[in-house]
Amino acid sequence: MTHRGPSPSTRGLNARQPLPVAGGWLFGGAVAAGLGLGALAVLVLLLWIVSPYPDSGADGALHLAADLWLLAHGAELTRVETLSGVPAPVGVTPLLLTALPAWLLHRATRDGLAEAGVLYEEDAGEGEHGGEEDHGGEEPASAATALAAGAWVAVGYLLVGAAAVSYACSGPVQVDVLSAVWHLPLFAVAVGGLSVWTALGRPLPGALGPVGGERVSVSAYAGLTALVALCGGGAVLLTGAVVWHLGAVQASFPQLTGTVSGRFAVLLLAVALAPNAVVWALSYGLGPGFTLGGASELGPFAAGGAIAPHLPPFPLLAALPDDGATGPVVWCLAGAVPVLGVAACAWGVGRTCAALGETVLRALLAAAFCGLAVALLAVLAGGPLGLEALADFGPVWWEAGVAAFAWCAAAGVPGALLFRWWYGRQRRRPTRAERRRIRAAAKAAKITARQARKKAEPKPKKTRIRGEAKPKAEPKPKAEPKPKAEAKPKAESKAETKRKAKANAKTRIKTKAKPKARSETKPPATATAAATPQPTEAAQQPVRIADPDAVDTAAWHDEAARRLRWSAMKEASGGLMPDFEPEPRDPR
Repeated sequence: MTHRGPSPSTRGLNARQPLPVAGGWLFGGAVAAGLGLGALAVLVLLLWIVSPYPDSGADGALHLAADLWLLAHGAELTRVETLSGVPAPVGVTPLLLTALPAWLLHRATRDGLAEAGVLYEEDAGEGEHGGEEDHGGEEPASAATALAAGAWVAVGYLLVGAAAVSYACSGPVQVDVLSAVWHLPLFAVAVGGLSVWTALGRPLPGALGPVGGERVSVSAYAGLTALVALCGGGAVLLTGAVVWHLGAVQASFPQLTGTVSGRFAVLLLAVALAPNAVVWALSYGLGPGFTLGGASELGPFAAGGAIAPHLPPFPLLAALPDDGATGPVVWCLAGAVPVLGVAACAWGVGRTCAALGETVLRALLAAAFCGLAVALLAVLAGGPLGLEALADFGPVWWEAGVAAFAWCAAAGVPGALLFRWWYGRQRRRPTRAERRRIRAAAKAAKITARQARKKAEPKPKKTRIRGEAKPKAEPKPKAEPKPKAEAKPKAESKAETKRKAKANAKTRIKTKAKPKARSETKPPATATAAATPQPTEAAQQPVRIADPDAVDTAAWHDEAARRLRWSAMKEASGGLMPDFEPEPRDPR
């Protein structure tokens, strides 16, 4: 009776609940769209607040924010209030504004896929602490689950987009509903589909096979690398043009507005359109150039005449080349753009060191990818800004795409073969470290072979004839006997000691009486040396005593013997001994 089972309220909490999960995906897409709208609304309201003479109230500023958000997705706007009374279209999409909603939608799709159990490549196998992440034993979600998550996120995004379209249908600048109806879903599907494809590991169709899949992946990578290089060259070309026409660019700001807030707004608009100008410069470097409304075209080989009068004063338009600006210098500057693209495409293909025919095929396929990407950018970067003279701005998409393909195919194939030869040569030639390892391995192998040969050689066996005696070992040399120490003389007896003392006393008395007969002056050293008896050779030789008991102690203490010993010690001391006569010591 005391046992309690699971309550109905907690039953099934750990089970999958499709409806709440789908609601979370839907909410994530709506939040992404709301964040994009809110960011633009904050910016526009800030400019409206600091503007000293606003043309409308806060409602007009919010309408403008919604118009800019829809324009960032590719939708076309219409200016109703014009001097001629005829509505004028605005279809140039600021590519920098497009990056904001694209990133927000990508993040929302990624979060939804993470909730569905689909991990990105950088998140796979890594947890919060850098180790392998534990997913509770659950299997990864299937492709159908990933597609469902991306679809729900896109639906939530489009719901907010539909509300923005309904709000922006009125006002001085209105959105073209037909244009928004197909641009918004296309944008959501493209960004969401790319996010799902990346989350699934960028799979390719199985019909291509392993060889075809590798070919497509390498070619796509080389084509995108060429596109990045072309955009970099276009950016450098645009920067040079702005710096060259810096005076005209600065003069365009006061022509448009006289307030600080207005100039700041013009600067923000120019920055938002800077990626479009990079694509225009890219097309200019490739050769086709771009149109400036009507029949005016601008390129390195032909500059349209009389283009300045009908262009509005705008910083980016003020940086356009002057009329008739053609010649070798312009061709060299513009030609640096395709050279960069061709080098990048050739490097991306040639570094794989594939077969000769495979390298040519990959180079052509990479040129096709690059041409398609340039054509897509040309479509996004151009559009109308008004009527008649402002009806068409930007590069012609098919001309830019064909030019990019032609450059990469004509010069990219030889360049890919050149890079293939170079990388193949580098791979065949060992590096310094490899050469060092090869020499060390050869030396070790030589030493091992030498040791093996020594072990393999048979050792000669010592044979002995039957009945022959074994050779005797040579006797070891005996150690020489150490010389015996000389025996010490025996101690003298008391009688002998008394006798020696009496003899020494008599000698001392005789020695004291001698100085009276000698002169007071000290004899010279030579005379002393001559008077001193020199030791003979027999006396210098060591005396070997056979029997210490037979030594005459009286002779040892004789005066002549003592003088002889004293002279020898003085001569051996090197002048350290005094010159006085030795006297016997008083035993008392």
